[in-house]
Amino acid sequence: MRRLFPILLTLILESSLSMKTNSGLKNNSATCVSGFCLGGDYNSLELPSGNKEVTRITMHLEVLDVLRVDDKKFSVTLNMYFGVRWTENRLTKMTPGTSSWIPIDMDFMNYLWVPNVFVYNLVSFHALDCLKKLAGLWVAEGKDLFYNQATHVTFMCPMRFNKFPLDQHSCKFLVGSTNYDMTRMLFDYNTLSYDPLSGNTILDYRIQIKPLKTADRIINYGETGNYSLTGFEMTLTRNMAK
Repeated sequence: MRRLFPILLTLILESSLSMKTNSGLKNNSATCVSGFCLGGDYNSLELPSGNKEVTRITMHLEVLDVLRVDDKKFSVTLNMYFGVRWTENRLTKMTPGTSSWIPIDMDFMNYLWVPNVFVYNLVSFHALDCLKKLAGLWVAEGKDLFYNQATHVTFMCPMRFNKFPLDQHSCKFLVGSTNYDMTRMLFDYNTLSYDPLSGNTILDYRIQIKPLKTADRIINYGETGNYSLTGFEMTLTRNMAK
């Protein structure tokens, strides 16, 4: 059983299953929105690539700020954009257009296959909202779907204080699949950003973020196989100037 009781993120919205009349239409043959349609035989329980190819998931991780480092609960809280991109070859474009990124109604998510994204060592995942959720859904380059969510994420970070006040800690923010091993689903990142100069100046730590090492991008779960991971490594160095 995976440690620290991580929370499953499925990115399924809480909206009703009815499409809005000004944005979509569902009938016996297709489900359509903004000129894009899913065929009547579309199955949201099946991987977009089927059983013959690997489904590739690309993460966009934009850390806006480190809100809190809790060295009593051994956790870190981030303000970030959590984006997920995947290819949906079963999506058909019905109207001509030149735009490579087209925003579509969020209710369309109710009819789509969506990745079963899993954040390891997760404490909480709070989706931000203002009237509605601060999130968006786009069709990118005709066949790719991109979901982006503004969120506050808290995850566990192992800490040792035997070198206090010169202590330094390393945390790994890991994202993968709940049940598809790397023969079925591969994770990578397209965007990984953090500007330490614009971060929280009252923290007791200096923050550095860098991509995961190659060895950290695979996790073995015995008989269930090897699982693909992406994410970043965060280094916390106590600020001696404070």
